[in-house]
Amino acid sequence: MKKKYVLVVVTVLAMGMAACSLEPKAVEEKNSGTENVTAGITETEVVKTETPETNDVTDDGREDLSTEEIMVGDPIIAMVDRYEDNIIVLRDLDDEDIIYYFSTQDAQVIEGDSPIATGDIVEITYMGVQGDEEHPGMAVKVVAESMMYK
Repeated sequence: MKKKYVLVVVTVLAMGMAACSLEPKAVEEKNSGTENVTAGITETEVVKTETPETNDVTDDGREDLSTEEIMVGDPIIAMVDRYEDNIIVLRDLDDEDIIYYFSTQDAQVIEGDSPIATGDIVEITYMGVQGDEEHPGMAVKVVAESMMYK
């Protein structure tokens, strides 16, 4: 009876050592670039992904963005289509099918003698991307045409 227990223990140890080996000896098949199948044992590759760095939050709840992380885009000169609720919608002067959406919440707005209105020409400097209707870009500076060359 003791020989049977010893045989069972040795068999279990041998199977455990074979199953837990760190490196597979022969790769039979590679499935869709993510798994290696070796002698009936599946080894899953770990795909390393980078997570974006989080920005510090200032006392007023806004993110503290350094100039290295978000680039300032070239200024755009365009015609105002709409300007309300801190959102300015612009149409390109050359191609009226191109529309730009920007948030002016934190922007420096230089209006001149009268407030910026539909049909005015403005120069806008922005950070990051231009944005779309749901997620407008972040304007840094908006200058009315009358103030552009002063």
